Amino acid sequence: MKKTLCLILALALLPLVSCNGTVGETDVFAFDRIARTMTPDTPPRQDVELPFQKTEDLLPAFSPEAPIFDSDRDTQTLSTRSLDNGAYTASEASFTLPGDARAMLLQCTWWRSGKTVYIGLLNTASGQVYTISFVGGSVAGSLTLEGLPAGEYKVILYTNGNEDALAVLAYQFQ
Repeated sequence: MKKTLCLILALALLPLVSCNGTVGETDVFAFDRIARTMTPDTPPRQDVELPFQKTEDLLPAFSPEAPIFDSDRDTQTLSTRSLDNGAYTASEASFTLPGDARAMLLQCTWWRSGKTVYIGLLNTASGQVYTISFVGGSVAGSLTLEGLPAGEYKVILYTNGNEDALAVLAYQFQ
């Protein structure tokens, strides 16, 4: 029920935000242009509390092509609903690398498009965090997982102002 509610919320928010967004500081108006202009997001403002101050950047592993979710595989959701600033939400289930997945398809929509959304992976044994950040209201693409160290991971989601933003992430492992 909770997953269905999050997915419905994500679909309901989609018309409210523009599909034209920014990745980092670069305007993006089409998926093919994203690949040519993508730059990492600027560092967060000092007055915004984030749950992780140091993360490894996943930008080189991200492909901004619109994902095609497989109807035969489980699609998971996460949201930042009711998160305090400085907190994050994590998937209930974990996955193991290598073996469980080669890529993560993702689609994320958020309200307050000026907020930065962080989508990432948390290594449960080492505590190492890997993230990619976006600004603009929506993003879709594929994240290659093959370059990450072996281990058990959870998917995480947070924004630079959880109390002022609502983000919903749908993802599927391939």
